[in-house]
Amino acid sequence: MDEKTKRILKIASGDLPLASRPFDAWAHEAGIDAQELILTLRAALQKGVIRRFGAVLAHTKSGMKKNAMVAWEAAAADADRAGRIMARFDAVSHCYLRRAAPDFPYRLYTMIHAPNDKGLSAVIESIKKETGLDSFVVLASVREFKKTSPDYLSEE
Repeated sequence: MDEKTKRILKIASGDLPLASRPFDAWAHEAGIDAQELILTLRAALQKGVIRRFGAVLAHTKSGMKKNAMVAWEAAAADADRAGRIMARFDAVSHCYLRRAAPDFPYRLYTMIHAPNDKGLSAVIESIKKETGLDSFVVLASVREFKKTSPDYLSEE
């Protein structure tokens, strides 16, 4: 990987500036124009140097004070259909399919963000209604220990 790409990925591993044109700020920091920065990030994605590029929202600062990981029980044959439905909800930031464990039969996981408990319950009820799934467990967040932007150049 060339030095320019390394420099850009190091900058992109930090927080996106809170500005109307945040890529301009990153480009200025890198000593290039915004178009070159964007093209370099796009090339890194296409080459598989990074898997994805996205923002990590500080949901509590945006008014979403409640969040929970909700694990859903779904038959293997129905999991893809239900997962696609769950992923369409704006309140769902993450939606994963995992193998069910012998003592934990849940295979679909949704991270749901809402302004309060009532809002969280409403999203869960809507997901139940649209997917037809009614066996789930709510794993409510109690405390956040870590939430960071990805480090694209980490050796870990």
